[in-house]
Amino acid sequence: MTKRFKNAVDALMYAFFNETLAKGTCSACAVGTMVAWGAGVKVGKCLEPVYISDLVTNDLWGMAFSTTDGIQSRDYKKEKEWFVKICIKETGYSADELARIEYVFDTNTEIHYKNYSGHTKQEIMEDQYKGLSAVMDVLCEIEMIQDPASYKKLFVV
Repeated sequence: MTKRFKNAVDALMYAFFNETLAKGTCSACAVGTMVAWGAGVKVGKCLEPVYISDLVTNDLWGMAFSTTDGIQSRDYKKEKEWFVKICIKETGYSADELARIEYVFDTNTEIHYKNYSGHTKQEIMEDQYKGLSAVMDVLCEIEMIQDPASYKKLFVV
């Protein structure tokens, strides 16, 4: 198991079980969570961006790629901006790999964080589990790990 994979799994587990994982906000989605964790900080319950270095918050990667309504947009010029590069570097993954993670989390979850108040905690966790399962499939594929199911079990309540 690589350090970046362990960090990603630890970050996502922490966010999932501490209710700081959220669809629809670059600071608290799967990638935003991984960026913050890689920098040694955690996203708070308010889901606001956190500073990972001077002038750089963990949501700035969203300027380079994001997914909305199942459509991913990428700005390859923005990926070269120093502040986006810092965010990407903190995870240990490439921009292409993070874009895949972003896409599968967003397209496999349905409940936007702004709508959490209309859902039970259980409904939100079940929805997020779907997104995290897809993320684990991608992470395991990237890392050439044969059994993503064993890692998905970590997110079972």
